[in-house]
Amino acid sequence: MHDRKLDSTNVHEVNDLINNLNTSNACGIDGVTARNLKDAGPGICHVLTYIFNKPITDCVCPQLWETPVVSPLLIEGDRECSNNYRPISLLPICSKLLERIIHDRIYDHLREVDFLTDSQSGFRKGHSTTTCLLSFLDSIFKEIDVGRVSGVLFLDLKKAFDSVNHQQLLNKLTDTGLDGSAVNELDPIWETVTRCAGSMM
Repeated sequence: MHDRKLDSTNVHEVNDLINNLNTSNACGIDGVTARNLKDAGPGICHVLTYIFNKPITDCVCPQLWETPVVSPLLIEGDRECSNNYRPISLLPICSKLLERIIHDRIYDHLREVDFLTDSQSGFRKGHSTTTCLLSFLDSIFKEIDVGRVSGVLFLDLKKAFDSVNHQQLLNKLTDTGLDGSAVNELDPIWETVTRCAGSMM
């Protein structure tokens, strides 16, 4: 399997991403809002395209774009108990645009190499909890039709995302044939990100 490099972006793609921004989204530590980007879009698309391509081609990303403002969000229960909060990270809008560019390329690659299983519904275009439920029910009904009994085990992982081993995930991406330098660009975003404490609610 040949190593695949991520394709560079272009002005047309960047312009579309800016035009599709939701202006109600909160801004990050740089103070640049989605409305700012939309208003300035035609004049800065070429510059942003150049900046977005640096992480893709040279693994160089503006440090400020890797710096989230972290605020605690109460999930349930007593406000005095820290375990009842989940951290919410607000990254700069430009960082989110860069994430979308990289995400789309990695996702397309995983589809091309047929890496994603048909039974995975989470985080996939055209899939949802509804498609997951329909697939599950179809399997149950098929077993009932042939006279078999099905057993189901449901697992609910607390703070599931935090339990993911990032290095194993990066290794898995490399195993799919994604170029090592492309994978290495993801490492500092996950591992060396600087967290800024937001105000407590």
